[in-house]
Amino acid sequence: MLIGAAVLALVMIVGVIGFYYLGEDRDLLDAIYMVVITLSTVGFGERSELSPIEKAWTILVIAIGISTFAYILGGFLQKMTEGEIQRALGLQRITKEIARLQDHTIVCGFGRMGRMVCNELAAHSEQMVVIDNDAERLAEAKSMGYLGCNGDASEEEILQGVGIAKAKNLVSALSSDADNVYIALTARNLNSKLKIIARGEYPSTRKKLLQAGADRVVLPAAIGAKRIAAMIARPFTAEMLETVIGDQNVGIEIDEFTIPADSRLAGKTVQQAEIRSKYNLLVVAVRSKDGQMRVNPNENTSLGVGDTVILLGEKDEVDRFRAENPV
Repeated sequence: MLIGAAVLALVMIVGVIGFYYLGEDRDLLDAIYMVVITLSTVGFGERSELSPIEKAWTILVIAIGISTFAYILGGFLQKMTEGEIQRALGLQRITKEIARLQDHTIVCGFGRMGRMVCNELAAHSEQMVVIDNDAERLAEAKSMGYLGCNGDASEEEILQGVGIAKAKNLVSALSSDADNVYIALTARNLNSKLKIIARGEYPSTRKKLLQAGADRVVLPAAIGAKRIAAMIARPFTAEMLETVIGDQNVGIEIDEFTIPADSRLAGKTVQQAEIRSKYNLLVVAVRSKDGQMRVNPNENTSLGVGDTVILLGEKDEVDRFRAENPV
């Protein structure tokens, strides 16, 4: 397109010079006028009073000028068509990838909190799809490799489009409590088995979110305040928690393992499972399938099918435990 524009400018300049010197008693304005009406295909009337050499020059200007116009237009249409095709193919690819998702997590809102949630989920190789009605934030999410959908997360069509019927979790991380309440209500109506985790700005919203269908409510301000207070009142305890669940890369990890029916751990006690002696892992808690949580269980605690064991230890040992005890 830039080449075509340069050629067109050159044709106009040369054309003006030609008409100026070939015509008799023709001033610069007349020469410019001749070029403009020639290139615009307006024409000179049914019968032209131009001399033969001027007619030949006019034919040359028309041929080159129209060809240049066509070149520029073709380049413009090509760019526009390529962009539309790329967008259509990209949307089709994303739609197919979303359709293949199973037991994935839907993250509503890609603000500060939503971005951090996605980063943590990606670090644990969790499948997810982002919903945001801001095109710039959604483009940022896609640039980071996350699947995304542009729209209002409170709309049933949008949630159905990201496979809420097959999803396992939904995180509503919008800054508005009212929006999070409405999203939780809509999502719960579409999938009764979905685990919904909602963000809340004010403690008074917690009850409303739970009534709307949220399973867990996270209050970032309250959590932040408690952590700050813990750093003052119990600094070493807070330091230990930061080491385990914080961003410090010290090789310590806390993980959970749900015992399947074909697991060798089913029916054994904590001691018989050799979690401590073989893998040097600490059993922090055992959550039975009926929801009862047993913190710091003793060695005689029985492990049943569907129970979830929460483990603490070195990351390499946690990975080895998972490799030898697949879910």
